[in-house]
Amino acid sequence: MTFAFKHIRTRMIVVFLLLLGGVLAAVLYAVYVASLDNAKARVEAGFRMAGGSFEQHVAQRGASLAKGVAMLAADAGLKSALVGGDLPVAEAALASHAQRFGADVAMLVSRDGRTLINTLFPDDFGEPFPCQRMIQVAESRGGSSGYVRIEEHAYQIVLTPVRGPNGEPAAWLALGFVLGDKDAGELRALSGLDVHFLSVGDEGGRLLASSLAGPPRQDAGRWAQGLASVDKPPRIARIGGRDHWVHIVRLESASALDYAVALTLSVDDAVAPYKALGGQLIGITALALLAFLYGAHLISGRLTRPIRRLVEGVSALAGGDYGARVPVAEHDELGILARGFNHMAGEIQERQARIEFLAYHDPLTGLANRNCFVTEVDAALNASGKPGILMVASLARLGAIGYILGYDVGDALLKALAQRIRSRQDWIAARLAGDKFGFFCPLENGAGPDEWEVRVRALLEVPVDLGEQRYDLGIHLGSARFPEDGGVAELLLRRAELAMGRGMATVGAHIAYAPEFDAGGARRLALLNDLGGAIEGGQLVACFQPKARIADGQVVACEMLIRWRHPDHGLVLPDDFIPAAEQSTLIQPLTRWVIDTAAARAANWRAQGREIAVGVNLSARNLADHEVVEHLAGALARHGLPPESLIAEITESALMDDPETAIEVVNAIAALGVKLSIDDFGTGYSSLSQLSRLPVSELKIDQSFVMRMLESAQDSAIVQSTIELAHTLGMTVVAEGVETVEHWGPLGFYRCDLAQGYYLSKPLEADDFDAWLAARQDDRG
Repeated sequence: MTFAFKHIRTRMIVVFLLLLGGVLAAVLYAVYVASLDNAKARVEAGFRMAGGSFEQHVAQRGASLAKGVAMLAADAGLKSALVGGDLPVAEAALASHAQRFGADVAMLVSRDGRTLINTLFPDDFGEPFPCQRMIQVAESRGGSSGYVRIEEHAYQIVLTPVRGPNGEPAAWLALGFVLGDKDAGELRALSGLDVHFLSVGDEGGRLLASSLAGPPRQDAGRWAQGLASVDKPPRIARIGGRDHWVHIVRLESASALDYAVALTLSVDDAVAPYKALGGQLIGITALALLAFLYGAHLISGRLTRPIRRLVEGVSALAGGDYGARVPVAEHDELGILARGFNHMAGEIQERQARIEFLAYHDPLTGLANRNCFVTEVDAALNASGKPGILMVASLARLGAIGYILGYDVGDALLKALAQRIRSRQDWIAARLAGDKFGFFCPLENGAGPDEWEVRVRALLEVPVDLGEQRYDLGIHLGSARFPEDGGVAELLLRRAELAMGRGMATVGAHIAYAPEFDAGGARRLALLNDLGGAIEGGQLVACFQPKARIADGQVVACEMLIRWRHPDHGLVLPDDFIPAAEQSTLIQPLTRWVIDTAAARAANWRAQGREIAVGVNLSARNLADHEVVEHLAGALARHGLPPESLIAEITESALMDDPETAIEVVNAIAALGVKLSIDDFGTGYSSLSQLSRLPVSELKIDQSFVMRMLESAQDSAIVQSTIELAHTLGMTVVAEGVETVEHWGPLGFYRCDLAQGYYLSKPLEADDFDAWLAARQDDRG
């Protein structure tokens, strides 16, 4: 069970009260234990003293008996009576001597151990002596002493021989004292302890005398019956309903039974003085706790007052009052805490303002972000309901500039463009993501879509001067109109982005949204539903596009591409189904099919004596799962291929989705020995220096730069710079999109390693690829 206290003051009081209570309880317990030990020690001392007194008492009585029986054995009249067989005279002499010595019993015993005279029980003539063992001891020692149980009483007996004329024992004389209740009572009066005489044998113990009477005596008798030995008696006896400490004094005897005196003392009586002391201590403890409680109440009030102020400040801060402050009067730790709180509240106030700004603004440019853009456009639509156009512009060359020159230059260009955009106040503008900007413009007061397009181009297409360099960024532009293309901002934005994507192949193009653009999405969804069956049903076709060395034209590798022969839609290209597969669980079985098919083809070529590496494309979803590493390793093992027979082609954007996991997967692939190639390099927004930290062997320059290099000096410079930097980093460079022989020469001049494109061959199915290879070999001699 736990107890929760609402206020710290209460907790302080309770905690300190518990601590003090614990200390006092420990003290009381220690006093109790010490008192109990002291009581036990005193009782043990009393036991030893009483036991010593009793032993001295029985020793004196034994000496008196020994003296008396010796005198009696030497008495001439007794001997004469015994010789003459006059037992009445002998009995009178025994009784006289017994009375003289105060003995309780006098006995004459024949040599064979039969009672001849018993002053206590005259009718016992001829009965065996109660303790035959004493006679045996007396025969060997010339006399014996011990204790004998006669009826229900114990007697201390001394046995000595009566010798005849020839000096041999003619009979045995015995004198004895009874150990009775009277003796126990006298010893009780002297020692203050209860005294019990016991005999213990094979059948248990027997109480022979006791200083107790009534039911307590009966309890003592039952306790005695349970004794098995006098050597190791129990320390506690339950007598008269109370526990008693027990001390046993064993009586030395020649008897067959064990005899002992048990000394007992009530535990309650022994500790009674200490209980009174304990009661006094408990009373003092209670008073101490009350005094402490009162003092703690006063002190905790003073201590918790500044804490209450802090709690009020925290509550205000939690409630959104970021201007809450706590008055500081103390100069101790609480004062330091209050000043720390005030400083923290100030920082939180500043941080909250920053968070609120970042929630709706781009941190780099200060422009509105996507969330803010959607909110403001919806507000404008709801407020006016007038027609408008939403345009999305993407900077075509910003990614390439970032690759070559690094993030700093790209960021500086974005800031310069943002400064231009903020100079106009007649539209809603935002940086949506990366190199993408959004604009919502009202179509009123004579301003049509064309005029707004001109204004956007004027801001983004005019070259930016940065230092001594001028940068021509170029744009891709897409648009959607309100209310024709959508009634809410999110829908308009999505459709404008969809339209812009249709024009990505051409820099400077402006594509307006058309309804048929969404029909393509529905078609892709339908294809996705059929893709699982296509993988299992053999509808997928592998095509291979060669990569040749520019230096000598030798085909050393190829890229595997997928085609889908759909029974209803005919030949389906990868762009129509792979993006959808990446958003579903079908990407895994599709990847397995691609890797296994590529490995099988590479193994087939090796069997023909051709060393042609096959490149397979891995998506962002593949790089987020270590399972692709297992697929590659399994395919290499199944087809008996060296790892360099496969090339894993990944896009730089795939690395950016989940960099931490992607880097782990890429490193694991490289550890297999499989080469890594960066595909479509230049279409994302990352730097070459960042990619240099990955185990990349090959870099493929995107075809958009290669195809324009003959017409654009800027694209030509990008291609040349990329090749030089990649070689510096130890990478092989592949130029994609080599369409004509005119590209071949400049690429060789730039020292590009490999070329891929329609100038060599379009993607071919495996048999056609083999035929093409054979024909190329024949043509080359």
